[in-house]
Amino acid sequence: MSVVSTEVHAQLGHNSQEVWPGLEVFYRLNQRSRFLATLSGTKLDKTDYADGGLGFFYDHFTFPPKFAQKLLTHRNDSLPGKYLWLRMGYQFTNSSKQAENELSNHTIVTEVNSRTYLPGNFLGTLRNRMDWQFINGEFQARYRPRIIFERDFRTEYLFFTFRSFGEYFAYFGSPELNRFRVQFGAEIKVARNLDYEIYWNHQFKYDQDPEEVDAFGMNLKFYFTRGTKAIYWDKIFPNKSGN
Repeated sequence: MSVVSTEVHAQLGHNSQEVWPGLEVFYRLNQRSRFLATLSGTKLDKTDYADGGLGFFYDHFTFPPKFAQKLLTHRNDSLPGKYLWLRMGYQFTNSSKQAENELSNHTIVTEVNSRTYLPGNFLGTLRNRMDWQFINGEFQARYRPRIIFERDFRTEYLFFTFRSFGEYFAYFGSPELNRFRVQFGAEIKVARNLDYEIYWNHQFKYDQDPEEVDAFGMNLKFYFTRGTKAIYWDKIFPNKSGN
């Protein structure tokens, strides 16, 4: 979901049904770093409001400090051995000119994330994200902690990842905008470098504003790797051609 529409709910003040389409393109440089470009949108039901967003990010993966390594199990995943995940980027979101509440948002994103494997083959991620926003020219900072749980499932012909998380939005200087969300979804491998993600997201009512939000989202995710064919299909489906 784009960053602008979260502020719009406080202005609209009603329950909302929404659709969040998105596109993400990952370009992996090496085992430690990658670029990410995103294209997202939001359409609010029963209003004229819609917006679109464009983002560019750089990710760096590394080991945690030595004193913390002994607390982690060691198991390969898509970025083996990298348990500390740093991100920095920029996101621009703008509402449509037909929207009753027209907003534009320039956001600088900074993240520090830690990951570890949990019982039951779940992968846990603790995300600490700070958004430094300029909304219609006015500065607003917010902190977005998120706890993510993921688990891979595979059959002879299908590979997918179940994902759920809880996320809190803490607005500095504007506590009336604070909110909490949960999300449940799955990312399905479609082709060698293409995944399709679908999810349901619910925002709980907080005090008087903002109101509850239910959103259905879908993402197309493309994965490319410098100098290779991106996804190592033979490791995912041994003895399968990947077509």
